[in-house]
Amino acid sequence: MSKLDDALQKFIDDHENGQEPYYEEVLNTEFYIPLSEAPDDQPENVAPMILESEEKHYMMLFDSEERLTHWAGQTVPHAVFMGYHLAELTPDSLHWAINIGSQFSKELVPGEIDWLKQAVKADQDQDV
Repeated sequence: MSKLDDALQKFIDDHENGQEPYYEEVLNTEFYIPLSEAPDDQPENVAPMILESEEKHYMMLFDSEERLTHWAGQTVPHAVFMGYHLAELTPDSLHWAINIGSQFSKELVPGEIDWLKQAVKADQDQDV
């Protein structure tokens, strides 16, 4: 069980008090993101794989390379980003699908991701 799994279980068990610790763990987790194609030698050119379901667009995030490989059924090109960095870069209408294929999967909707963006911004403002 990963730290993110543990935080999600606490969130499920106590939705009211477990919400903020879960989101903090999401921001501090290193995520493995499948790419739409193999990256070239310029890391700024990576494009995450975006999947569509029921007219929603999802970026797939996994808290370990093993979970990514299990979901994909094979080794796939991927990038690794911290959750706080992903929150800053995620467009407003995109959903996150975290650890799909595991018993600790969770969808984050745009409103939740916006909350994460605001938390990152507030933290950056405090550091100034």
